[in-house]
Amino acid sequence: MERKTQELVASRSRIERSRKRKQLYQLDGSDSSDSSTSKDAYKPRRRKIEKNRSGGEQKYCHQCKRNDGHVVTCNRCERKRYCTSCISKNYPQMNEEDFLMECPFCRDICNCKSCLRLELPEKNETRMSEGDKKNYAKYLLRRLLPYVKQINEEQSLEKEMEAQIRGLPFSEVKVQQADCYVNERLNCNWCETSIADYHRSCTKCPYDLCISCCRDLRAGSLQAGHPGSMNQYKNPGVGYLHGETCKPARSNRTVGTSTATKDGGSRGKAKLPEWRPNKDGSISCPPESLGGCGKGILRLNQVLRDGWLSNVILKAEELCQQYNLDGMPDPTHGCSCCNLAAGDDTATEKIRKAIDIQAGDHKHFQAHWSKGEPVIVTGGLDRTYGLSWEPMVMSRAMHDKSRTGVTVLNCLNWCKEEYSLSLFFKGYTEGRLDLAGWPQMLKLNDWPESGSFEDRLPRHNVEFLSALPFKEYTHPQSGYLNLAVKLPEGHLKPDTGPKLYTAYGFSQQLGRGDSVSKLSYHDSDAVYVLTHVKEMTFTPSELAKMEQLKEKHRVQDEREIYAEGDMGNGPEPQLESNDPEELQNPKSGALWDIYRREDAFKLKEYLRRHFKEFRHTYCLPLKQVVDPIYDGVFYLNAEHQRRLKEEYGIEPWRVVQNLGDAIFIPAGCPFQVRNLKSCIQVSTGFVSPESIHECLRFTEEIRVLPREHVAKEDKLGVKKLIIHAIRQVSNDLEEVTKTETVTDSLDVSSDSSVQGGYMGSDLANLEIESYYQEPNPTLVQGDFQEEANISQEVSDILTQRMKSVTSDNSPRQVPRSIPAAMVEFFNELEAQIQKENVDVLMVLPPQIHLDEEIIQEYEKSLKKHMSGRLLDLADDSNLQDFNRVLHFLLASRRIPSHLQQGFLALRRDLPDLTSRAYELHKEVNRGMVMPLARSKEREELKSMLGKYRQIEENMMKLEKEKDTTMLSISRLQMRNEQLNEEVTNLRTAAENDVGDRSKLCNDEAWKLEEKIDHNSAEIVRLQATNEAIGAKLVKFSDEAKRLHKDAHAQHYKVLNLEAMAAAYERNVENTMDKLVIMEQNWKQQVQALDY
Repeated sequence: MERKTQELVASRSRIERSRKRKQLYQLDGSDSSDSSTSKDAYKPRRRKIEKNRSGGEQKYCHQCKRNDGHVVTCNRCERKRYCTSCISKNYPQMNEEDFLMECPFCRDICNCKSCLRLELPEKNETRMSEGDKKNYAKYLLRRLLPYVKQINEEQSLEKEMEAQIRGLPFSEVKVQQADCYVNERLNCNWCETSIADYHRSCTKCPYDLCISCCRDLRAGSLQAGHPGSMNQYKNPGVGYLHGETCKPARSNRTVGTSTATKDGGSRGKAKLPEWRPNKDGSISCPPESLGGCGKGILRLNQVLRDGWLSNVILKAEELCQQYNLDGMPDPTHGCSCCNLAAGDDTATEKIRKAIDIQAGDHKHFQAHWSKGEPVIVTGGLDRTYGLSWEPMVMSRAMHDKSRTGVTVLNCLNWCKEEYSLSLFFKGYTEGRLDLAGWPQMLKLNDWPESGSFEDRLPRHNVEFLSALPFKEYTHPQSGYLNLAVKLPEGHLKPDTGPKLYTAYGFSQQLGRGDSVSKLSYHDSDAVYVLTHVKEMTFTPSELAKMEQLKEKHRVQDEREIYAEGDMGNGPEPQLESNDPEELQNPKSGALWDIYRREDAFKLKEYLRRHFKEFRHTYCLPLKQVVDPIYDGVFYLNAEHQRRLKEEYGIEPWRVVQNLGDAIFIPAGCPFQVRNLKSCIQVSTGFVSPESIHECLRFTEEIRVLPREHVAKEDKLGVKKLIIHAIRQVSNDLEEVTKTETVTDSLDVSSDSSVQGGYMGSDLANLEIESYYQEPNPTLVQGDFQEEANISQEVSDILTQRMKSVTSDNSPRQVPRSIPAAMVEFFNELEAQIQKENVDVLMVLPPQIHLDEEIIQEYEKSLKKHMSGRLLDLADDSNLQDFNRVLHFLLASRRIPSHLQQGFLALRRDLPDLTSRAYELHKEVNRGMVMPLARSKEREELKSMLGKYRQIEENMMKLEKEKDTTMLSISRLQMRNEQLNEEVTNLRTAAENDVGDRSKLCNDEAWKLEEKIDHNSAEIVRLQATNEAIGAKLVKFSDEAKRLHKDAHAQHYKVLNLEAMAAAYERNVENTMDKLVIMEQNWKQQVQALDY
């Protein structure tokens, strides 16, 4: 009975200690998501005071919340303490002296649970000036415009085909708007690529076909985007992986790959006996066997509004002409190391290693990047806070603990396996062997899931963004030269990352089961930052076992591959790098081989010739290959690279990536990676303007892949990115230009404005041009006068030359084959032209003979023009038709002789009359439109004022909240000082007294110290809140400055419009009266010439 009582008491004691520990943990704000625990909920608990080894009082560790070890207190904040166990386990790069000087909390690198929840701003955040934005916009506009024109040309061809099908003129074809939301991706049902604008949709079912597939179908070259058969790889058993004979496993698990030809190449054209275009060029919906309904017709649809793309191109062309973007210098001319002579034999020696560029050298980077060369930027982690990337730290930082299972890839049999995250990270740190004693090389690719890296690892996301170089290209949210961020708000954006890549690694090349990323390339540009390395070590006995297994692998390769191959008895072992010291660097993590874009075709040829010498699924030799690079089943070891250079003369850039290095991989460059140590890499994709052509080529290549292919997915939608990017860039460039124009106009001196008058100033003319986009009449008239003077000079020179040539009085010789009437006509015409002081327009034209039907048509046309308004003849086409009809009626002598001089005078004076009428009409329109424009600009100014008031109100609230928080912090600090004094007094009293009174004093002191710790935690929380408020205030302040600048320019524009509107309103009535009088005079003149 006594024993049971003791066990019950011990159990209750354990429960009570656990409850107290949990309560203290929550008081520090590290476990509960609601870290702001109210003071009323706080109830101090009694706790036994423990002594450390030196007899002093023990404090809690900020990291583990325990008090059973020696702690080190920070001398800077004098609040945070860390035990020696946490120092050695979680901060191996720091010693106790470092903690005394400045603790991890003060350094912003604390990796406890509570600190990993704090929000910190991004370091090295680049702020783009207006000048940089303008230069970047011009650079993007120049790069994007040719591709947008190409897209528009392809769509115009399809629209012409639609016009031919309907039997309508091109201008009358109305393309139907597609029923597609902006937050969904529209893909072609045949080739599965993304659709940007024009496509064809079935009238009976939701089948969509891109215009590229429409073009190929009409040409009879529609390629294999159809379902293909699968080749199955049966699991030969675990023993086969290490040299034993093939024994199928009981599970009969199979892995399939797409079909290919006998020589390893992919299939060519698809055989489509059931689907052909109609004779008129229209396309019916494919039969059900090919995914359609077989009943409807594919009608031309568009995603964008009608005329949207053509207007964007027109606007972009005007900006290109305005800034003379065709004359922009080539970025490659700015780098001396880029100027390798074409055909130079030494060039291949210079490109074996990728160029190492400093983080801020933008021009140097752009010079190499525009040539499609990979780039290395070192020291990326030096630009961050320094948070640890240890696997256990990331596991601790994970916000969502419900999804801890991950799917990893085994590099020995290349099959996917399920692991818990903690078990995978444990193998990353300690290493793992399979049952045969062979090191397991596992990879966790493309993790976490889509769009959740920032949510699940917020602090590490900030670290990665801080480490990114050239953020105008690479930043996944705000990179101005990154086309992937140019889609408007609400559109479905491509998932370019960031993504985490974690892989085991071993320095020795195993030959089979190496930790490698096999040959492939991305659909976009990518940058990889190596954030952590961990060397994997094995005992001598384990290494000896590996050598025995290697020998079995060699025998198996000789039996199955090398016996009939070109490699004889197998490859000789060779060093992986030209510089072995690079591989021995303790910071080295991965070995990259990156091939040029131009060498991709030869590389595919080599792999198609030798694909049977490679193993992949279940370590079985490859049976076929669809596309050697897209398949992702090849890794070229040193022997294959040597033979590749001998047979085709190509070799890769060889890069050893060290800790903190960022490697830029251009789109379209095939690459492969071998992990020399266990590595953690973070990658993000981006679409640079220099790589658009490669992204488009990638899209065209995946169109022809079989439907079951692993790479058969267009995740990027590059055409949509290009279209929306050029629209945003054009708007940005136009906005910057307007801002600069208004800013420059503010510098006009007061003397010039007074001298010229407000309406007569250049600034007023500039504002009118910006609204109506019409040239200044004064300037245009001056240009025409100057051009007329030049033409007169040229005419005088030619006349003198003609007189010198025909100075003799000899009769003119004419050809015999020309009729005499024609000769007489031209002689009379020459006589009229050479007459001096004679108005040619008042002279009858030479007489001609016309058919009666033609003359009657001319008379009807003349009657129509003369019965209309004078303003109608201001149109160029109407005026030209009137002059043509009148000329032929006068030449045919159909007009009576008593009216001929009147019509001749009308022909002479009509251009001036119509021009004056047009100017008066335009003046009236300006006067009518000006109030509307003025009202619109006023509303815009009011909107800016409302935004400013909202910002002002938000900042007032934040400042009030910050003041309240600072007051709370001051009160808590004062309260802590008082409590410290009370604790000191109680400790003194406890030392002087004995017995129960001493114990009571110690208990009271313990309660007060608990309150001090609680207050300290509350102070830390309030300080973090104040930092967040300060960041918001800075953001609002920047927005207010920008709004102030825009409002200043808008106010100046409104003042200009006020002055112009007043002037136009005064003149509009007089102008309308003048126009009415001109129309009345025209009617009277027509009545006088009643023909």
